[in-house]
Amino acid sequence: MPSKKLTKRAVDSARYKGDGTGRFVIWDTDLKGFGLRVYPSGQKVFVVSYRIAGRKRLKVLGAYGVFTPDQARSNAKDALRDVRRGLDPIEEERKTAQGETLGDLMDAFMERHSKPNKKTWKSDEARFEQHIPARWNGRKVKSITRAEIAALHHKIGRRAPYEANRFL
Repeated sequence: MPSKKLTKRAVDSARYKGDGTGRFVIWDTDLKGFGLRVYPSGQKVFVVSYRIAGRKRLKVLGAYGVFTPDQARSNAKDALRDVRRGLDPIEEERKTAQGETLGDLMDAFMERHSKPNKKTWKSDEARFEQHIPARWNGRKVKSITRAEIAALHHKIGRRAPYEANRFL
């Protein structure tokens, strides 16, 4: 695979010279693992290549035009810094996109904290079932707004004032 410093001029003049598989990458000479993938269609995307846990990975950073070479190089440096810390940028991105649902979080709380550490874990479970709307179980935690939580808290306070004020 060819290599050169990925400047705006170099990216603009880059053309697909591959074997038809779509795997033509021009690697940057300044930052190891940073490159420009050129597709047979002419589309150009910035990529970063790294190894983690013995696996070779290739992460697409973004399309040329959306990112300049300098912006993409900065993103590649961030990704490679994460790899040095033992994080897989592709896996982290997938986890962020997928997110945890409230049901997953409540299950994790019950299994990791409540059941092993509390004799009253059944009351925690009952409170979840009684107060948390079932339709929230499949929702991502990040999608639940402060206003929804405030409304739920107000509703619980009206229905069970002792429960709402117990921790004050």
